[in-house]
Amino acid sequence: MAKYTTEKVKGWSLVEEGTGVLLEYKQTKKISVNEFIMVFFASCPELMKLTGVELKVLICCWKQSSFNPMNEELGNVVSNNAPFKKYCKEQGATTSDANIDNAISMLCKKKMLLKRCRGQYILNPEYFFKGTLSNRSKIDLSFVVEPTES
Repeated sequence: MAKYTTEKVKGWSLVEEGTGVLLEYKQTKKISVNEFIMVFFASCPELMKLTGVELKVLICCWKQSSFNPMNEELGNVVSNNAPFKKYCKEQGATTSDANIDNAISMLCKKKMLLKRCRGQYILNPEYFFKGTLSNRSKIDLSFVVEPTES
């Protein structure tokens, strides 16, 4: 007898030969590269030290960061501008623009974000990355502006 494979809503199932008993069923959901981010275990202790606003802003940075598979230098960038602040508030960071700015500043001091230039940041690839591991290994961090102590 033949083995039966039946397609189920965006997934697959494996049915036993002869009896028709469902042996295995797996349903998958496809997401775009823009919806996926790698978070490395090295960041876990540091993430636990973040305040509520800092964590919410960081999650918004993850969602809003750019993905550019053709040019590693331009990927994982987030801009702290009016549309970003509006997005943060829409996602549940019910706080002022100044508090979002402060959270971004603290995320830089904690090295979760790396400053590219005024108002533009990159996700620290040591902790998070949007893209492939091969893209991550090629990223050039020579532009990073070190945070000043205040």
